[in-house]
Amino acid sequence: LLLAIGTASLAIAPGIAGVMAARSLGPEGRGQLAVAVALATIGGTVGMRGLDMAILADSGESDLDLKRSLLLRRAKNVIVVDGLIAGLATAVVLWTARPPIVLSVIALAAATVVFLLTRAVNLGAGRTPRVLSTDLVSSAVMLVGAAVVTLAGGDAAGYVFASAGGLLVGGWYGLRGIPATSDRDAAARSLADRLGGIGSTAWKARILQSAAFRLDRVVLAATAGTAAAGVYAAVVPIAEMATIVPLHLAQLTTARIARAETPSGWHEERSSQLALLISVVGIALILALAGPVVDLLYGPEFESGVVALRLLAVASLVSVLWRLNEAELFGRGRTDGIVAATAVAAVIVLGGTAVLSSFDASAPAIASLVGYSAACALTFRVVLRARRA
Repeated sequence: LLLAIGTASLAIAPGIAGVMAARSLGPEGRGQLAVAVALATIGGTVGMRGLDMAILADSGESDLDLKRSLLLRRAKNVIVVDGLIAGLATAVVLWTARPPIVLSVIALAAATVVFLLTRAVNLGAGRTPRVLSTDLVSSAVMLVGAAVVTLAGGDAAGYVFASAGGLLVGGWYGLRGIPATSDRDAAARSLADRLGGIGSTAWKARILQSAAFRLDRVVLAATAGTAAAGVYAAVVPIAEMATIVPLHLAQLTTARIARAETPSGWHEERSSQLALLISVVGIALILALAGPVVDLLYGPEFESGVVALRLLAVASLVSVLWRLNEAELFGRGRTDGIVAATAVAAVIVLGGTAVLSSFDASAPAIASLVGYSAACALTFRVVLRARRA
């Protein structure tokens, strides 16, 4: 329950911030924000190198100090390499080299690493109250930052900085509960090698998932225009409101299956059952209220996003099932097939978005439904093989 409350705050805060941004910036500005956040997410995912999933699979109170050292090193690498690449890519896609937007993307990529890795360490150690407080602190700072940017009449870069600030403060708060280490050499390298082996498959899968879940906005901006990407990006958080809690609960499923002497199926875990229930109820509400919700939150400029939202709602339910399959496989230490399934989804989503660009905001929603379904079916086959082994 505590984890569900915390992850709900992580859904609500970006959603409210997104509404502020859409109303303040309009479809065009919201599209620029979507491109920036998408590329920052890719930069952060590349920088994490699967360490978050590796830490969850290596759950427990052991080596917390060394894990803290590793996540801080990883954040530095993101600032130097991955964040810089993501920032420059944003400048190229948006055809602007203005320093604020580039710097905001670099900051968000690094903050994403700090927050998610800190969260993984505390979650893997069973420190649910610390995870809850970290989530709440991050969400509160993010909301305050977005409100300040809105009142000041800021641009897309301001909203990206607000998100980065929320994640960074939340990550710093979570780090306070993890002991520091004076040994940053042999023991840390040994742990890095061990976790690196566990996380290599997770890293590849997460990069491809980031492509499938985020880069569709970049492709849509390039093929149908930034305004279409803005409309699509505005309705995505509404669909994610019904799935972000279940997706974080899937991480808890991974940790529990990994700790169990006899691994169970994800459908037997209470965390997974709760995840599925939350997503079904939330998605049913979205399907019924999509039109009024879009009109209330964004106004007539975003009306074309209603169809996309309904399609995304169905796709989101499929994505929850897909990630629950993955959660069980990571918990069992069975990573075969995960990367291939994710690659199939990414190709279908990005290729489909480009081919169907004449459908504007609905293009990535259609492609996502097909791509997620394919990945869900492929990972479920691997799950069945793992249970029979």
